[in-house]
Amino acid sequence: MRALIGHLPRSLGRVLFEPRITAVVDTHRQVTATAPEAGGILLGFRRPPHLHVADLTEPLPTDERTRMWFHRNQNGHAQAALRHWERTNRTGDYLGEWHTHPEDWPNPSGKDLREWRMLLLEQRRPLVFLIVGIKGRWVGVGSGSAIAPIECVEVD
Repeated sequence: MRALIGHLPRSLGRVLFEPRITAVVDTHRQVTATAPEAGGILLGFRRPPHLHVADLTEPLPTDERTRMWFHRNQNGHAQAALRHWERTNRTGDYLGEWHTHPEDWPNPSGKDLREWRMLLLEQRRPLVFLIVGIKGRWVGVGSGSAIAPIECVEVD
């Protein structure tokens, strides 16, 4: 397992994904022709100017999943976020979203970008977005209404 780290746009900050995060999301890669999309939320810590992704949720039985679509049921994931917040003495936070795409090298769809921009308007703080493809990952950071891809590298 390796951590993933990248530089935040227009900032001296970085985003760090703990090794467990990349290991878990990689288990959901859509490597078979019938595998449905998967997704969840990213949880962790805001340590200005850095974002530290330390936990996540995985698909729940109440989520809607097809080969080309994932819709997260708010309740179960929100309960996990609340447990994270309580477990971390109210220092843990919701940091963003992750999901899979059934393509080798993923890019956000128009639907992804629209939904993320709505989240950014609600949250009013930077969020991290991760798409896991069959061979690679796409990572982006949003702030305001702008969403920018960032290059991340795996580190030990």
